[in-house]
Amino acid sequence: MSASSKKKLRKEQYAEMMTERQKQAKSEAKKTKLLTASFIVVLVLIVAVFVGSIGMNMVNQSGIIEKNTVAATVGSHKLNSVVMNYFYIDAIQNEYNYAKEYAEYYTSMGMTVNAASMLGYDTTLSLSKQTNSTTGASWAQYYWDAALKNAQSVYAMYDKAVQDGFVLPQEYKDSIDQEISTMQLYASMYSTNVNGWISSIYGNGSTEQSYREYKTINYTASAYYQQHQNDKTFTDDERAAYLTAHPDDYTAYTYNYYSVSYQSFLPELAEGESYTEEQNNAAREEAKAAAATLAACTTVEELDAAIAALSYNEGKTVASTVSTDVMHTSTSLTDEQREWISAADRKAGDAKDFAVVTSTTNEDGTTTETTNSYKVMMYASTNEFSRKLSNVRHVLISFEDSHGEGEHKHETDSSGNVVYSDEDKAATKKIAEDLLQQWKDGGSSKDAFIELVKEHSADTASVEDGGLYEDIYCNASYEAAFLEWATDSARVAGDTGVVTTSYGCHIMYFEGYSELSDRDYMINEDLLSEHMTAWEEEIIKPVIVTAGKTNKIKFDLIVSQILN
Repeated sequence: MSASSKKKLRKEQYAEMMTERQKQAKSEAKKTKLLTASFIVVLVLIVAVFVGSIGMNMVNQSGIIEKNTVAATVGSHKLNSVVMNYFYIDAIQNEYNYAKEYAEYYTSMGMTVNAASMLGYDTTLSLSKQTNSTTGASWAQYYWDAALKNAQSVYAMYDKAVQDGFVLPQEYKDSIDQEISTMQLYASMYSTNVNGWISSIYGNGSTEQSYREYKTINYTASAYYQQHQNDKTFTDDERAAYLTAHPDDYTAYTYNYYSVSYQSFLPELAEGESYTEEQNNAAREEAKAAAATLAACTTVEELDAAIAALSYNEGKTVASTVSTDVMHTSTSLTDEQREWISAADRKAGDAKDFAVVTSTTNEDGTTTETTNSYKVMMYASTNEFSRKLSNVRHVLISFEDSHGEGEHKHETDSSGNVVYSDEDKAATKKIAEDLLQQWKDGGSSKDAFIELVKEHSADTASVEDGGLYEDIYCNASYEAAFLEWATDSARVAGDTGVVTTSYGCHIMYFEGYSELSDRDYMINEDLLSEHMTAWEEEIIKPVIVTAGKTNKIKFDLIVSQILN
């Protein structure tokens, strides 16, 4: 037997000698080895998935996908999802802020309104799951369309600015810095950094650097537009030509009016009764006669007395209503009223009654006209806005200045605005009057008034200009008391006074008049509006906008989560 055969035999004999227990132990050992190997494989898979999840999360947070996804092409610019999310979310926030301002205004008028109800959608639900009733598409699509339009406008204007060598003014750069500083403050409050704060609003990939670039482009476009608008002027000939083309657009009328309704002449009815045709017709005849009586009056006093004498006004304090400076083009005037009031021979005290006709369409398609009321108008005056624009200087004494040094607490209204007491206002007015008297005692010179401004005025915006506000238009957006004093037709250079507004008490100094009139100002505004519209369209229209891949745009955004 060869050596190899013997070796094989010994191996077989050894195997036969193994007990069943030994075989079982060997089998268990092999099984354990296999299970251990399987566990290692599974563990490797789990680690791989975990590491992959971390990696994917890091990829998501870094915004690599968003940065490399072209969401829109604007002209020669390929805008990624990060940039378009800036435009998209800013479109939402801008509209919300406008709605909020209007809501606050209506609330101040006693109405119960909020921004969400004015917008017309639920700010706590996804925009992609709400339909815009006007467009029929989702609100997400509505804001995406707005984002594309804004991007087109911004980049078209930005490219034009760069082409013309326009440099962004420092004040705009400072504004961006201030915005970032505010973000840093909010970020610290929530234990994050600026990048974290920006990405929490605009999504993955948005950073301070990209946001600065976005704002710089926006501000450059805006500042360039504003500079062009500020630099644009018009000549006397251009204004004259425009007035010739629009002869009635800059004329307004002041008149008193009163409405007479046939319903005021209807008798009282017992419960369950209704008016007969005869009763309605009789009431209409009475209304017509009453309106004719009022129209026969020749003075406001006579008109008001006739109004008070109407049977249904017995025991009431009733008078005509004054409408001041109603523009010729106003929709509050009918063609018939407009023709009457603008007649060349119209004079104060002239009056006329106008039937207010209601048209209804019958089942057979015919139309029935019914007169249910009359509007009686009494002409007072015509305004062609020939008054020259006003130039004034002022010193603002804040209500807070009446306290002197130390801390003072005040009540606030529902909007959080400080409400000053009558004592505060009286004390502030006393300070203003004393300063005005000191200036008068010192010689009343313009230079001395400018020094008064620099030393005491709380209006920091005008201090460097000596408190000067120029070219004040009759309907400018100043507070009523300030505007009324500045545009008083009897005002002469050197006039002074003290007026009170919500800001405090103003020591007023009338500098004089500009060369332009209120009408010139109005024509300039219309000319400028038409020019800027045409100029902007010329720049923007050639720029083509194409939507790209939008899967990384935040269409599922819930607005309440981004509101400041």
